[in-house]
Amino acid sequence: MPPETETGREVVEASARTVHLIGNAHMDPVWIWDWREGFGEVWATFRAALDRLAEHADVVFTASSAAHHEWIEQHDEALFEQIRAAVAAGRWCLVGGMWVEPDCNLPSGESFCRQLLVGQRFFQRAFGRVARTGYNVDSFGHAAGLPQLLSRSGLGAYVMMRPAAHERELPGQAFRWGDADGSTVLAYRIPFDYATDSAEQIPERVQELDRRAESENTPMMLFYGIGNHGGGPTRAMLQAIDTVAADDAGVAYSDPDRYFAELESRRPALPLVHGELQHHAVGCYSVSAWVKRENDRCEAALLGAESAEVVASRLVGRRYRAAELTAAWKELLLCQFHDTLAGTASESAYGTVRARFGYVETMADQVTTNAVYEIAHRVDTSLGLGGPVQRDSSFWTGNEGSGVPFLAYNPLGWPVRQVIEAPRSSAAVLDSDGNEIASQAVASGEVTLFRSHSLFVAELGPLGYEIFWLRGGTARLPDGPAPATQPVIESDVLRAVVEVSTGSISSLVDLASGTELIGDGGIRPVVLADRSDTWSHGLIRYEGEQVPCEFVGWETIESGPLRWRLQLRFRSDASFLTMDLCLARAASFAEIRLRADWSTPHVVLKLVMPWRLGPEVVTVAGAAYGHAVRRPSGAEEPLQGWLDCYDPTTDRGVGCTTDYLHGYDATGATTRLTVLRNPLAGDHGGGWAARPGDDYPYTDSGRHQASVRIHPHSGDWQAAGLVARAVEHLRRPIVVADTYHSGDLPAKGAFLRVEPPGAAVVRALKRAENDEGIVVRLVEATGAHVAVALSGRLLGRAVAAELAPYEVQTVLVPDDASAPARVVDIAELEHSTEAGAESWPR
Repeated sequence: MPPETETGREVVEASARTVHLIGNAHMDPVWIWDWREGFGEVWATFRAALDRLAEHADVVFTASSAAHHEWIEQHDEALFEQIRAAVAAGRWCLVGGMWVEPDCNLPSGESFCRQLLVGQRFFQRAFGRVARTGYNVDSFGHAAGLPQLLSRSGLGAYVMMRPAAHERELPGQAFRWGDADGSTVLAYRIPFDYATDSAEQIPERVQELDRRAESENTPMMLFYGIGNHGGGPTRAMLQAIDTVAADDAGVAYSDPDRYFAELESRRPALPLVHGELQHHAVGCYSVSAWVKRENDRCEAALLGAESAEVVASRLVGRRYRAAELTAAWKELLLCQFHDTLAGTASESAYGTVRARFGYVETMADQVTTNAVYEIAHRVDTSLGLGGPVQRDSSFWTGNEGSGVPFLAYNPLGWPVRQVIEAPRSSAAVLDSDGNEIASQAVASGEVTLFRSHSLFVAELGPLGYEIFWLRGGTARLPDGPAPATQPVIESDVLRAVVEVSTGSISSLVDLASGTELIGDGGIRPVVLADRSDTWSHGLIRYEGEQVPCEFVGWETIESGPLRWRLQLRFRSDASFLTMDLCLARAASFAEIRLRADWSTPHVVLKLVMPWRLGPEVVTVAGAAYGHAVRRPSGAEEPLQGWLDCYDPTTDRGVGCTTDYLHGYDATGATTRLTVLRNPLAGDHGGGWAARPGDDYPYTDSGRHQASVRIHPHSGDWQAAGLVARAVEHLRRPIVVADTYHSGDLPAKGAFLRVEPPGAAVVRALKRAENDEGIVVRLVEATGAHVAVALSGRLLGRAVAAELAPYEVQTVLVPDDASAPARVVDIAELEHSTEAGAESWPR
């Protein structure tokens, strides 16, 4: 971190400061007010902060959230120019480097990358500098994986506040925060609060921090200013500070950049803290489940859109939809604000949030549809299928002799084998070579044209595609499931049994080894009473009696040859839950699909999953491009995409991936996934709701859906490839109907090649922000040093990359084949090294 401002003024005085006074205004753009009011809050606070700077020559104001600054740029040019001048003068400190201060547990690793990319690039464009200090002062815990992403975005330090001292012991207010790849950042936990309610608090707090500074031999930061709904420093606060500073030479106005520069000079060997920083407000992992679902859907949709668009634009040379995709990412990143994604905003405030999610999904769908059809229209759909066909043959009737072509596209950078559902009836499905392949009819969900849809298995290469032909659509009826007297289904890999009296999944056997996976009691839904508020303040776990959901009945819905599905129905009071248990020929996992129509208030709905593993189980959960190893203590924990229980004594484990669930607890070999909570909306423990459920709505009354996949494996989570399995769960192949035409692409192909397979996961593909080439985000997830070779039509050349254990690497491949591929930072602002060399200064 540089010891000087952009103007070159020295920021570390000769006499070291003891307490750095940080003027700020924590602002929630959406919380118990909607975005419109949040917008006004930002403008009013920034105006007031500039007034204080004009009145007091020594005051410095600290502000995060690039989005807030862009709103002012777009709304009030004169005010924005004053902010720009204050930044240049070293009196307005830009921190955070992110679009907003997001929830720091639930967004994907790639969403954090985009927070940093969009935020830092805005600061660079608008102010000629980037933030140097990360800043998430109100987020409810901080995921493993973040130190690396911060350090690879130009941020050498981090300010946080939660968990507080009573929630997590740390070696001091200041420490180094380390990641699995070896990255570290300086970190500081805010004492007291990020705000002050009144000037009277300041003298006492300064006195306490003087004492701590002496005790820890470390300078301290004291944050002052009215927060949450904005406001910032007041005249009374500045007068109180001036009075204190007159008698204490170690107290001075400052900002986080100045503080960390002094901290590093005085305490270069701070204690190191590894991994996640937890716990605070554990209810936020699951409450307002719809928000989590929409965020995850939008993340997957935008990444799929970029993947398809980068291929399609390379194929035809058209303009990459950078502006549209960036606009969509900005809206999604705003929805990841910590009080929004955490589920703690008011019901009225969520109105604009729902609209923003809709915008993101619409934009992603438009880009994806155009891009995939751009690929499809370059494919020869008439190859080897009984002679020439008419170019203008209809979508609806098709050519019954040849069939109706469907293109399946894999948006991922590695090969997949998955069951595909095409939205059309068929008597037979042919692959790209014209060979009939196994298929299955399933219910279509509509009673207008197609009584059934068609299932078939596709094996698709990295960014790969294949044309499939559906024949005889008018003649096929859906298969009726075979009558069954007991709820048992079996694939080539697994056999599942349901206990008919309780509805619990009592047995899941790995047929290859004969291993039983499920322990006593079986997999079952339960409810626990939960009288905590929206955040679950003060709780670390959900305890009390597990009340089983009442089993209503079961039915065989599908009976192969590609997929088998049992439907299990439950109720709890006036709430209803359906669990579909699915096995598929193409899959080595069992899938549980959950659908709830919920009305029961003040409960937690959990899915209990007891595994038949030894007593020394190790639990590992996915995090933001990282992982967290945890003791199965029964505490409520966050997860990102996947969770694993591993028995080192037998070298066996059971992994779970999920699309929209983010909370769980584990005790021994039993895990309980949190499906939903249903407290009052925006309840901060006020207790004044006179008509709950009417004037005061509940967070999770209504319809919900999610799914869980169970992956038995030998070896640990890395050997099982759970990172890739979790991505496959959420980002599935895209299927589009086509017509009959010639093309210069074969009926099956792929646009990317990664060797050796599985050595590193390609998590994102996009055009470079400067439009110079293609950016590939690589993640090493096995804990090994790896060398990777990338090639294929997308890149137009071979690219070598070397990754350290758990490294996240951003590789820019220029369009100019004579220019070497190189590793860049996440914000794509600083070019580091050629790909294949040492990837990043540590």
